Amino acid sequence: MRYIYILFFLISCSNNNDLHLSNVELLDDIMKEHDELMLEMKNIKNIKSSLLEIDGIEEDNEAVKNLDIARMSMMNFMKEFSNEFSFDNYPMDKKTHENLEGIDLLQVNNKLNDFKENIDDVSEKFEISLTSGQKILDGID
Repeated sequence: MRYIYILFFLISCSNNNDLHLSNVELLDDIMKEHDELMLEMKNIKNIKSSLLEIDGIEEDNEAVKNLDIARMSMMNFMKEFSNEFSFDNYPMDKKTHENLEGIDLLQVNNKLNDFKENIDDVSEKFEISLTSGQKILDGID
């Protein structure tokens, strides 16, 4: 019977380690994509400004609205992410990686997967809106 408990303990530790590694990898992917999109925020602003300088293009133009939606999607993502994962808690705080006791790694993993989907959606909105806006600007030149 003792061997069963030891086996269960080893499997549990292995699963926790796998979840922890998955969480770290997901967090890295999310942060990398976030950082890349933050660099694009300036492009969104610049393209929007350039579009609004064109006669006949107003705030209600579809390309302008899509740029605004992309930007707001990023702002909402950052707010929701920071509310869920503050900088001083797991998985954001690297010090907590040493002691995972009391942390529901599966719950964190599920939330990180949701945020990965969200940032992927934001990335798609950026790509579509930037491409659309740039096409309009390229057609004017």
